[in-house]
Amino acid sequence: MNQKSVSAGKKKYYFINEFFQVRIILKVCLLVIVGCIIFSVIIYFFSKQTTTTSFENSRLILKSTADFIFPALVSSMIVVVTMLSIICLIVVLFASQETAISMCVLEKSIRNVGEGDLTVIINSAPQEEREVLVQNFNQMVKELKISVLEIREVNNELKENIEKLKERCGNCSEEEEKLIEVLLKKQERLNERIAYFRT
Repeated sequence: MNQKSVSAGKKKYYFINEFFQVRIILKVCLLVIVGCIIFSVIIYFFSKQTTTTSFENSRLILKSTADFIFPALVSSMIVVVTMLSIICLIVVLFASQETAISMCVLEKSIRNVGEGDLTVIINSAPQEEREVLVQNFNQMVKELKISVLEIREVNNELKENIEKLKERCGNCSEEEEKLIEVLLKKQERLNERIAYFRT
């Protein structure tokens, strides 16, 4: 049996599946931004009920704490969002790389099976979270392969039986001969479909 083994290579590409990785990065950055906005709004509203004194232009000014901290809150929020977005971008980029590689390997393997190649086996490291998916894929391919082999065997038996029937039917009616020809054509079509699969 010729088995084709597929595994993730160790090449370092930062974008394996750009759409997938960019989508994850954007979602994480959006989550950071929303978190910062919610935090700022909560601080702003809790400080609205208090007052703060400050010296501005040699004057003592009494202000709402919310109005006093608002400019600092906005500028610090911009700095924090920018820094956290950059950090998240780097972390998610490298964290999503393994998932993207595994998805590419799985996608290629599924494409191969779709093209009739039932010799594909995906290798995965045991610590991978995707191990169950890989095991189920390999089991599915194994079951498909067994089914195709069984169908091939039954098809060969069917062909032999049709040939025997054809030999025995020397004195058959025209209708019976047509029926045998129809059965032979259907068996040949089935044989062509089975030949599509490489086992």
